[in-house]
Order: sequence, then C-alpha cells, then structure tokens
Amino acid sequence: MKRDNHPKPLSEALEDHSVEGIAILTAEPVRIARALIWAMVALVVAGLLWSFVGRADVIVTAQGTLSPESEVRRIYAPIDGELADLYIAEGQPVSKGDVLARLNARGAIEAASNALQAQLKLEDAERDSKQFPQKKALMERKAAALKAQMEVESRLHENRVSEGTTKLAEGQKAELDEARSILDNARRTREAARQELDRYSKLFAQPGGGGIAELQVEQKRTAALEADNAYRVAQSKLAELDFRLSHEYTQANAQLETSGQQTTDLQLQYDSAVRDITDAEDKVRLQLQSARLVSEAAARIRFENIDKDNFLLILAPVSGVITDVTSTQRGDKIQANAPLGGIAPKDARPVLKIEIAEHDRAFLHEGLPVKLKFNAFPYQRYGLISGTLAYISPATKPSAQDKQPVYEGRVTLDKNYYQIADTRYPLRYGMTASAEIVVRERRLIDLGLDPFRQVAG
Repeated sequence: MKRDNHPKPLSEALEDHSVEGIAILTAEPVRIARALIWAMVALVVAGLLWSFVGRADVIVTAQGTLSPESEVRRIYAPIDGELADLYIAEGQPVSKGDVLARLNARGAIEAASNALQAQLKLEDAERDSKQFPQKKALMERKAAALKAQMEVESRLHENRVSEGTTKLAEGQKAELDEARSILDNARRTREAARQELDRYSKLFAQPGGGGIAELQVEQKRTAALEADNAYRVAQSKLAELDFRLSHEYTQANAQLETSGQQTTDLQLQYDSAVRDITDAEDKVRLQLQSARLVSEAAARIRFENIDKDNFLLILAPVSGVITDVTSTQRGDKIQANAPLGGIAPKDARPVLKIEIAEHDRAFLHEGLPVKLKFNAFPYQRYGLISGTLAYISPATKPSAQDKQPVYEGRVTLDKNYYQIADTRYPLRYGMTASAEIVVRERRLIDLGLDPFRQVAG
C-alpha cells in the first residue's frame, strides 16, 4: 500500500481525532510550565551577566617534598669498612656526638696513630709560632744595627768622595817643602865648609904655613866632613819622606776606590737580614698552616673513636633529625666517599621544595600565599596548611622526573604540624604535598572563553 506523503488539510486532520484529543491539541500550555521556562531564561541571563562581573582565583599547582631549609649534613665514614651495627633510623632525632653506627675498619688504629702524630706536630708548630716574635725582635735588632753601620759608612764615603786626596796632598807638600829646605841648607853649609877648607889648605901650603896652624886646617876639614854628612843625611831623609808620602797617597786612592764597595757590602748584608726575617716569618706561618691541615685531615679518627672491640664509632656531626639512611644491613661495605645518611640541622626550618612548570612561571612572585595539601593527611578531613612562596630560582633546570624545564621554588610553612583533637602530629621530612598558589583573579567569562581561544590558536 502506497503511503501519501503530502500533508492533509487541517479540517481533514481534525476529523481523524476525537473531541478529547482535539481539546488537548488546541489547549494553551499550563501556567507552571510557562513559569519554568521563564525561570530558566532568567537564570541563563543572570549567569551571563554574572560572568562579566564575577571573578575567580587563578591557581598554579605544583608538587613538592618537605625538606630542611638549610643543607642536609651528610654522614661519612672516615675510612672504608664494614657495617657492624646501626643505631639510627629515618626521622630519629640525634644530638651532636651520638654514636650512629659501628664499623669494622682494619686501618682505624693506624689512622688514629697518624692523627696523634699530626697533633704533636701541630703543637710543635704552634709553639714555634708563639716563640717567633722574640726571635723576630732579635733579628730586627741585628738588621737595625747593620742599617746604622751602613748609614755611618755612607756618610764617611760621601766625605771621602768630597775631599778626595786634596787634603792629603796639601799635608804632604808641606812636609816635602820642609825636607827640601833642610837639604838646601845642608848643601849650602857643605859648600861653605868646603870653600873654607880649600882656602885654609891653600894658605897652609904656602911657605911658613901662611900664618895658619895645622890644627885650624884639621878643624876646617872636620867641619867640612860634618857638613857633608849632614847633607847626605838630609838627602836620605828627603828620599824616605818622598817614598812614604807616595805610599800614603797610593793607599788613600785605593781606600777611596774601595770606600763605595764597603757601603754596598753593608747594604747587601742589611737586605739579606731583612729578607731572612720575612723568610723566617713565612716559614713559621706555612709550617703552622700545613700542620693544621694535616691535623684536621687526620683528626677524623682518634683513639677515642675506637671502642674496646676495636670497632670504629661513627658520631653525629651535628644535632638534628635523621633524613635518610643508605645502609641498614650488617656486613654492608661502607666507603669513605659514600654517605651513610643525612642529618637535618636542629635549627633548620622545614620548607616545601617545589618544581614550577615553565608555563606557570609568568605571574608568580615571591610572597604569594600558598595552600598546602599533604598526601599523608587528606585535606578533605584534616584541612590545609597555609604557607608563603619564599623563593623562585632565577633559571630553569631539567626536572628529575620528566626532564622538562622547571623552576625551583621554596614554600615556608605557617606551622609544621597537624592538630587533630588534642594530639599534635608533626610533619616529617620527605612527605609530599601539593602546593596551590593563588596567582591572580580573572573574570568568569574570560575563563569560559579560554578553551575556545586555545582552539582558535
């Protein structure tokens, strides 16, 4: 049977229905349905208007781990060995000097002996350092004496250079003039005596003796001999004086030439004395520094750190809380360059160290309020802990999980515990939490349009 797809006229269609059906079709909607429709329209309009004026918080979420604010102090064994006993666990409070573990270390006794020798050398170096000021004062006095001697010699040298040999030559000339005058007088006396002897001899040779006695002639001869001897003596003295003065002049010239060398030698001695003081001071200082370094390096093991069973005791370097333990089984091999665990210092504040995604960094700044949700305490039941964004790293680094670039951040906590009834439950290092940071407020319409903007590019 073929169906007619053309619509029937209204009159024919009404004939196909009963009176009740026609009444239902032609009746107006009930009043409650009309009110419901208007209410829905009003709600849509009100919601649209509220989206333009209403605002909502923009929150950045970051995951983090509770850690001490200061660096964790690592626990190291001073030498290699085997773990004999372990007395600590994560979260355990310890005091400085507490025994954390015992090691079976064969070289502990030898290392303790070396530490003792290093301590003795350090004491010797410290004693030398304390006594050095007295030694230095003596060396400085010797240097001062050399300096004074050098200054005196320098002045003498300047005087010698200024005077030269002039004064000596003047004195020698006076002596030579006197000697030459004596020689000239002796020569004239000798010539006069010879002439007198010659005249008396000629007169005595005449007949009758020329009226002169032989005794007179002998007297004149004796006088001539004495005058001749006096002349020879004057000649000899002049020659001796000339030789002596020539030697003195030569010595004066030599002394003048070597006078500057004496000043130079004294200057060298003084410089050497000053250098000796500096070298001695540096030597004492370096010996003390070296002894301290060796003593500090060797002082990691002392006989006090070895118990009666010859086990090496590992002591807590600071007071605090154990954050982690790497070896727990007896017989574990312990290496000196591998940490046994870590201690958070006692006075360290707990902070939440978070990783901030690069796309969330734009509007973050230090000082923003933070809400923390710790996984160990469900926030729906135990609430949130407030905090403050205290630090954001200036540059990114690869994330430890997915190697994506992230910024490091630190959140300080307003409190480090949960108060449940009358019991206080402290937060422990290593707990993870989600940090919600309120960045800014945005209009609801903008938040609703963001997905469409992202799709539109």
